[in-house]
Amino acid sequence: MGIAVRKQDKDLTEKLNKAIEALRANGEYQTIAAKYFNYDVYGE
Repeated sequence: MGIAVRKQDKDLTEKLNKAIEALRANGEYQTIAAKYFNYDVYGE
């Protein structure tokens, strides 16, 4: 999965990374991935 962010937007990058980590940790990512993709975009 990728999200384009300007290099200078370090705060936004950190917030996005934390949000994605939280989605993966609580299982919500798996629910979203199963609905929209037929594979794990992280390759796990």
